[in-house]
Amino acid sequence: MNHSRRRISALAAAAVALLVGGLLLLSVPATAAGHDVTVQNLAYTPASITVQVGDTVTWTNQDALPHTVTADDGSFDQPLAASGGTATITFSKAGTFTYHCTIHPSMHGTVVVEGQQATTPAGSATPPATTSPAPGSSATPSVTQTPNQACTLTVKDFAVRPGSTSVTVPDAQQVDAGYVVIHESTSSGGVGAVIGWSGYLPGGSSNHNLVVKVDRPLVNGEVVWPMLHTEGNGNHTYDSVQADPPTFSTKCGNAKLGNMVTFPARVTVSNAAAPEAPSTGSGVESSSEADSALFVILGGLALAVAIGSGAIVMMRRHDD
Repeated sequence: MNHSRRRISALAAAAVALLVGGLLLLSVPATAAGHDVTVQNLAYTPASITVQVGDTVTWTNQDALPHTVTADDGSFDQPLAASGGTATITFSKAGTFTYHCTIHPSMHGTVVVEGQQATTPAGSATPPATTSPAPGSSATPSVTQTPNQACTLTVKDFAVRPGSTSVTVPDAQQVDAGYVVIHESTSSGGVGAVIGWSGYLPGGSSNHNLVVKVDRPLVNGEVVWPMLHTEGNGNHTYDSVQADPPTFSTKCGNAKLGNMVTFPARVTVSNAAAPEAPSTGSGVESSSEADSALFVILGGLALAVAIGSGAIVMMRRHDD
């Protein structure tokens, strides 16, 4: 009898221990996870991501242009510096958060947060997200977009000679002062790093056959992106995409890139390529017709001299 009671007591104690252990396991919160979003070619990848309450999401900018991660409802707003800038946000509330880039309005993303939010004291507010600025992000200049800006950018494929380190942009003009900046392509064909820029271009100036130097020899078959940039800090010197940001315009921008004023141009390197125009820094009016006329005049004079010399020689030989 006592043996049976002891056995039942032992089983009951074991059951209680298992029950308590199970409750303890259930009470242990799940470990928060980290998730990554890549920003490249003016897009968030993945565009939609699902996380749990308490998880963090880190955005990494692989574009040579600055971006932002800005909630449509204003609950978070983080800058993303160009070429490697990051922003990390911890989501403490369940819900669906849509966001965009304030610099490039065509860029959109979504974070779906699942699970139960942590309990908070009565009357206290639970922020939907907590932002953690990336190191140095506070020093990143804010970039404002000026929409509907009247401008002109004429881009054509470039034919250059081997070793060339400049391109000639047919036409460039915008309301505000700025620059024509040459970007190379990324590995996926998007707008990449800056490889050259023009001198300071006054607002409203017409710049024809604008020669822009680049910092390396151009490669046959590569695609570059001439782009209008706007003077941002008043020093009349191109500094960076943050200080002197890209120009956006619904009138002359590239609709596929959020109306950023840039278009692709393919480079052909050939010994037969036409000689490049002299570097002017601010552009010069095309003078191809005047040059042709001058060539004809000088060529005619040279031919006349040559013929005259030949005639004298022939006459001397005839006299002999």
